[in-house]
Amino acid sequence: MTVTASYDLLIIGGGQQAAELLKQLPENIGKLAVIDSRSGFPPVTVEASRNLELGKTTLDLVEAAPIIDLRRTPDGNYLAKSNHDKYFQAPLVWVAAGATTLKLAHKMGYGLDYLVFPLKGYGFQVEDKQAEVRYFTFRLDEQKASSVLDFFRLLRLERRLLAVLHCLISSKLTRRAMLAGFGYRLPWLKDQLLKRQVQKLAGSEVSDDALEILGPLPLQRLLVDTKTNRVHEESFQLSASEGLSFYFPGSSLGSY
Repeated sequence: MTVTASYDLLIIGGGQQAAELLKQLPENIGKLAVIDSRSGFPPVTVEASRNLELGKTTLDLVEAAPIIDLRRTPDGNYLAKSNHDKYFQAPLVWVAAGATTLKLAHKMGYGLDYLVFPLKGYGFQVEDKQAEVRYFTFRLDEQKASSVLDFFRLLRLERRLLAVLHCLISSKLTRRAMLAGFGYRLPWLKDQLLKRQVQKLAGSEVSDDALEILGPLPLQRLLVDTKTNRVHEESFQLSASEGLSFYFPGSSLGSY
């Protein structure tokens, strides 16, 4: 095994959260890399990278390199392996890669009491008011379809089925999202659920002409603590060990 590149800091994931992390760099970072699974970085990340003081910091944007394994080496560094058998090494690693964040944490034995709860939804407008409906989905990744089996593996249901189900049912937020998830799969029930949300917003009956569907909303992932039954709606950082942190974005949730 040959190390492809060594850095002072690795940021795994190149989305909005990576762009925010680029604004919070320690002063002693001389060489860093942002590694993302997609071909091409989002504009927000590219813009954040341009704002760095490049005279002091060397930055590599590594695209199309999904990280499939992360481990600590005997010398105290961390080694990230991509699906193309490339190895990236650094003493400091920040992981902010969507659903992959928790997968990597679980592989290293961290965050085993946490699960990802994905939500899709629709935005709508009634006169001058805008709102959204959110519902549970098995889809874990915006870029590719996820199977029910993928979702179950991430929830680790094979090990703690009762604890997970109890947590999801106990939380009003996740319970209502799951019920809505089944309802929105049925076209006739989907229309009824949407009309009910519109009436809540408007406070009265609304004609079809007054309702404007703004389109589907981006995928959101809530982090759920099955030990405390807490749903993290704010951004959350899991500090696993020295030099290693996992970042989970906050979610601005509408009604269900």
